[in-house]
Amino acid sequence: MAVRQLLRTVVVALAAVAVAGGVTGPAGADQGEGYSIALTPVGVSTTVTLEVHGPASSATTVRVWRPGTVVASDVPPGAYTVDATGAGMEPVHADFEVVSGAVTPVSVAVLGRVSVRGTVVDPDGAPVADAPLAFSGPSGRLYWVRTDEAGGYVLRNVGPGHLTVDFADAYLPDPVPVDVVGGQATFVRPLVARSGATLTGRLRDQAGAPLAAWVTVTPSGGAPARTAEVSSDGLVKVSGLPPGRTTLRIESGWYVPLTRDVVVAGSAVDLGTVVLRRGYSVEGVVELPGEPRAGDPVSEWRVQLFAAPAGKATGGALRTSAVPLGVGWSSASYAFDTVPAGRYVVRVVERYRSADRVAAEIPLTVASDDVWLKYTRVSMGPPISGVASGGDGRRLTRGEVVAWDVPCTGRPTLAGATGASGRVRNDGTFTIPTLRGHCYAITDFPGAELVSGLERVRGGTSGVKAHPRLWTQLSLDPGERRYGARTVVVHVDAYAPTTVEGGTVTVRAGKKVLGTAKVAHGKATVKLASPLTPGEHRLTTAYSGTTAFNASSGADVVSIQPPRPTVKISAKSRTVSFRITAKFKPSHTFAVYVDDAKRKVTLHRVGSSYTTTVKFKHVAAGRHVVRVVYEGDRRLGYRWVEKSLTVPR
Repeated sequence: MAVRQLLRTVVVALAAVAVAGGVTGPAGADQGEGYSIALTPVGVSTTVTLEVHGPASSATTVRVWRPGTVVASDVPPGAYTVDATGAGMEPVHADFEVVSGAVTPVSVAVLGRVSVRGTVVDPDGAPVADAPLAFSGPSGRLYWVRTDEAGGYVLRNVGPGHLTVDFADAYLPDPVPVDVVGGQATFVRPLVARSGATLTGRLRDQAGAPLAAWVTVTPSGGAPARTAEVSSDGLVKVSGLPPGRTTLRIESGWYVPLTRDVVVAGSAVDLGTVVLRRGYSVEGVVELPGEPRAGDPVSEWRVQLFAAPAGKATGGALRTSAVPLGVGWSSASYAFDTVPAGRYVVRVVERYRSADRVAAEIPLTVASDDVWLKYTRVSMGPPISGVASGGDGRRLTRGEVVAWDVPCTGRPTLAGATGASGRVRNDGTFTIPTLRGHCYAITDFPGAELVSGLERVRGGTSGVKAHPRLWTQLSLDPGERRYGARTVVVHVDAYAPTTVEGGTVTVRAGKKVLGTAKVAHGKATVKLASPLTPGEHRLTTAYSGTTAFNASSGADVVSIQPPRPTVKISAKSRTVSFRITAKFKPSHTFAVYVDDAKRKVTLHRVGSSYTTTVKFKHVAAGRHVVRVVYEGDRRLGYRWVEKSLTVPR
């Protein structure tokens, strides 16, 4: 609360009383609805402005020079406000009600601001000039003044209320209470200036550079604290300290605050060089697995920071931050500032019915930068926990199990449900964060297939035996395939260290079924009704699944090499014969050579293939070079046959 408002609350007399129907206002007022505002200024010599607001959203402003009454009649019933303002006075605000058939009297007392006067003397009674003084109220220090050459001081324009004046520094504390009364000057008994000890030092960062800071020194025994601002030169100076043990605290931006006990003896205490360590921010978000509903048994939550030099939390919490998780709040952030470098553990603690439960622990290392821990999902109440196994009964070593928030009565449905997942550990165990009092349907991941017998599990249930079918993945052998192959090998792999057995795989090209085969030892060898034509084919594969393994599908592009034409060359009786055969119709001609003699030939269909026979006659007996060349096309491969041939006579 601001001091001005506090003083006003203590001093200002203000009343608004509704009077029953039939009461007559001041002389000259009409009967009926209205109000009568009586103004009583105390210590105010200027004009007071009264501003009245009513239900019609209209404002009435009246300026009053001296005590008097402001009357208004025939105004609509309802809620009204009046504000009194003026120079050298405390503003006043009042609410009142105008009721039907009545005149409402309102009393407004305004108090003028005054001055506070006093002196400072030494123990011998001599005045002390330039003594620093501070006036404070319940909310802290408000005003600062210094004494003049005669040791006197004046604090002007002060509103009514309770203050305390004391030395700001330089001298030992001598607090004096001051009751400021509106309308009259206040005189304070003399403060006695007694010399105290002066604390000095040099403030540096870890690199040796000076630091600006704020220093607070709190003596033991209840003496008032002393504060000082350290400028950028890093020089610390706090004076007016009493002898004995005192607590020093130094704060400087992102640096780790330093708190140290200091024994004050004599007139001076030198701290030497004080080094502040750089601090960093540790931030994160805690979230629940869903939105708690009205009526849910909610908990209180806090996040704590612990030192963990060996990896485990030790000692008490270094910092604690409450986080508002509950109805309307499914997530909340936290932040710890000025954390020095080191190893820590962030612990999320749930309190329910006066009992604490550690919901999560996050180890972290603060090195040379701020740390963002992102999201930590926790369970409100114990989580669902258990063991996950495949349909073959063997424990899983990886994967996830999902719990979907469903109604606790009626038929469970996953439509519109929110889910939380738990990762399966190497030993097959899992935990899923849930909400206390909610029910969940357990499914495998990622297909959301309900696990038989686990369609409705209460949050916090332990010992759950989740046995979702293992997920599978299909793939074909990579690389090009030669034309004529009539089998396709499909590999069926599980998302677990086990071999898939059973079920069938179907291979399709578009809508056409190419073949089906059973799975054995993790693969299916599918026989094709006919070989695939040369080129690329997009084949889709589908696995039927079993009670242990989930159904799956895949798609691969298979490349079939084009077949090469066959060439047979023979020589007989000065004749060279070429026999060329191809599986598909060539798109262009073949070139046939005997030495430099060349012919272009075309193949013709004979049965299911294409062929031709070319003869070179009257070839001279002896050695000759013969060649057959085909450049290849989309369905026939490139072919070059060249050899040396002896032609007999």
